[in-house]
Amino acid sequence: MPTQMAYELYQAAASDKFLYIVPGAEHAYSYVTDKEEYRRQVTRFLARYLDHTLS
Repeated sequence: MPTQMAYELYQAAASDKFLYIVPGAEHAYSYVTDKEEYRRQVTRFLARYLDHTLS
């Protein structure tokens, strides 16, 4: 998916959202490109949007 489409989908979504673009990563290669930062971002997302549902 071209990065521009990610921005368009993000703008179109009406709900709470989080956009993380990995510079230089091809489609579906965010994890492979920067594993440490990818893990940080996923953890941040889960803490923000799921933490309240786990209590």
